[in-house]
Amino acid sequence: MFPLEEVISKDNSRELEVDLTSDRLIAMGESLMWQKPIPIEEGKDDPELHRAGNFYRYYHSIADLPEKARPFYNKAGKLEYL
Repeated sequence: MFPLEEVISKDNSRELEVDLTSDRLIAMGESLMWQKPIPIEEGKDDPELHRAGNFYRYYHSIADLPEKARPFYNKAGKLEYL
């Protein structure tokens, strides 16, 4: 998806670290498997097909939130935006 060219490092002390990171990124990119897109109409009845966001939990009211999430929700709701 994104071409990974060789990284030119100006700092020789970090050259080995940059090389290792670049090698890992290149290996990861090469290991990605391309999949043919499936239109929503064709895959809507397929239980094996998982789309982005399928596993997200939805909370329709504050009462549905887990007990640990309520303080965060309340604090975030009090933030003022400029």
